[in-house]
Amino acid sequence: LDANEVQELFAMGLPSPEPLPDVTFLPLARDRIQFLLRRNGRYSVVSPLGRRELVVREVQEQKVSGPWRVEFPAGSGAPTAIELRDLISLHRHEDPGVRHFSGRATYTRDVEIEAPGRSQRILLDLGRVECLARVSINGHELGVLWKPPFEIDVTSAVRHGRNRISVVVVTLWPNRLIGDERLPAEATYGTAGQIASLPEWYRIQAAKPPGRLTFATWRHYSPNDPLLASGLLGPVRLIRAVAASLDIPSTGSPVGHPGAGQSY
Repeated sequence: LDANEVQELFAMGLPSPEPLPDVTFLPLARDRIQFLLRRNGRYSVVSPLGRRELVVREVQEQKVSGPWRVEFPAGSGAPTAIELRDLISLHRHEDPGVRHFSGRATYTRDVEIEAPGRSQRILLDLGRVECLARVSINGHELGVLWKPPFEIDVTSAVRHGRNRISVVVVTLWPNRLIGDERLPAEATYGTAGQIASLPEWYRIQAAKPPGRLTFATWRHYSPNDPLLASGLLGPVRLIRAVAASLDIPSTGSPVGHPGAGQSY
C-alpha cells in the first residue's frame, strides 16, 4: 500500500463487527438439540423425525445508546469519571488523560428492560471492544469476554424495569506509553531503544518520582506514534432471541441442521 491508500483506509475507521448468524447452537441436552434464533421469519428444520416448521415473531432488538458514565482508577492520569453522550474510542477524547489512558475503565448505564417471554433469551451484544470486557447486570457478575463476538446471555440477571449495566473494559498499554513520551524523560536510552542505565529511584527501590506514569527498560514508542482504538466502542444492543429445541432419537443424530431451508 502506498501512503495515500493507507490514509484512505485510516479515514474509513474500524469496520463494523461481523454479524452473528441467525441460528446458533446451545449446549447439547439429552435427546434434544437446543438453539437460539436471532431473526424473525419461517424456519424449516429437518431431522430423522421429519420436518418441523417454526414461525418466529418474538425476536426484538433494543439499542443501548448514551449517555454512558465511564470511571477511571486513581493514579491513571485520567479524570475520576467522564460522561460519553455516544460511545467513542477513548483515544479520540479531547482530554489527554483519557486519550492516553491504559488500564481498567468501567462503563455504566441504566436501561429500561421488559421481562423476557417464556421462550425468549436476552442477549447483550457489546459490538466492538478493545480489548477485554467483564459484564455485570444489577451487580450480578456474568463473565469475561475476550474475543469476538462480544455477546453474553444476561437473562438470569435482568429484571422488569430499570437495570444497571456495568462493563469493565481492560485496554492495552501503548496509548499510555505514547502519552508518557510527551513528558520529560526520566532515563536515557540508546539508539536501538535499550535503556542506558537504570534510574537511581529504581535501583534503591524508592517511590517513583511524579511525572510519567509508566517506566520501561526499553523505549517502545515515540511521542507522535498513532494511538490505538481503546475501550467500549459498541454499538451496544439488547437482543431478545428465541430459544427453540429439536427432539432427536436417542440412538441417532439429526439430518441437516436447525435453520436449514429458512426463509424470511
